[in-house]
Amino acid sequence: MRITIANVIAIVMATLLAQAQDMSGAAREYLTKAVDLIQANAFYKDRVDWSKTRAQAFDAASRAQTPAETYNSIRIVLTALGDHHSNFRTPDFMANEPQRVATLSGTPSGSMIDDRLANVVVPQVGFSDRTAIDGYATTLQNILRRLDSPTTCGWVVDLRHNSGGNMWPMLAGIGPLLSTDKVGSFVDGSRNSAGWSYSDGSARLGPREMARVTDPPYRLRQATPPIAVLTDTWTASASEAVAIAFRGNPNTRSFGQRTRGLTTANGSLKLSDGAVIVLAQAIEADRNGLLYEDGLTPEVVTEPDENGVPEVARRWLLDQPACKQ
Repeated sequence: MRITIANVIAIVMATLLAQAQDMSGAAREYLTKAVDLIQANAFYKDRVDWSKTRAQAFDAASRAQTPAETYNSIRIVLTALGDHHSNFRTPDFMANEPQRVATLSGTPSGSMIDDRLANVVVPQVGFSDRTAIDGYATTLQNILRRLDSPTTCGWVVDLRHNSGGNMWPMLAGIGPLLSTDKVGSFVDGSRNSAGWSYSDGSARLGPREMARVTDPPYRLRQATPPIAVLTDTWTASASEAVAIAFRGNPNTRSFGQRTRGLTTANGSLKLSDGAVIVLAQAIEADRNGLLYEDGLTPEVVTEPDENGVPEVARRWLLDQPACKQ
């Protein structure tokens, strides 16, 4: 018998039906909807052999009677994307999400080095509440205000140990150090882009304001000071986006270790029982349009330095013309 595409499709469908014969209708409908959503919306959907992956997912859930018994099958499909960022969150996880993310948020801090270099530590942000988001941004920007004295000649932006969360309060807070309004973008599989920008205390995604400082926006004494951006292997997701926002910034150099590699934009797809598929739907680009599919390598790679700013970064800053005046 000559094998045709129609024959192959018929065989695959028959296999799926045979595998799913012990599944309840509710479980089959739930899993089908989940896989369809992933296939339609994932940025890396073209990486996946969908006939094979669907067969694996339905085989793993062949005796599922409830939606909850298909969760592992959904995770199999997300793993097949290979982006390391997409994930599945159960209804119980989502019910505890507000309390969990709040505990993951740090408090920005700042100090002076050699009485001339302003060191700003930008920690992760778990907040989704707008009041808390704007509060973090305000705290961060007020640190810049406090450290920007007449003798401040250079800046350190420390993104080490920042595992991400919400990029917008970070961007709104650190915005005065960015030289242009447009600082990056999300780019989807069709090459449509949505720009990130900072202006007058506000961080925006396209025209939508995502975070804003509540105090009067600050402007630096020196428009384009030298800036050292520090990253390590814990720098991930939202903090990688902030590092990308500094790519192409004048008088700026990055130091440290390669970042985690979660430079994708995730969207949330809610399922009927309250579970959520968190799906990578776009990748991140800098202000010049350069795409970052797998993290960032700093311009100057250094050994981990848990005791402060790497000496090579400190020397570079002090060697810049602004610090030699």
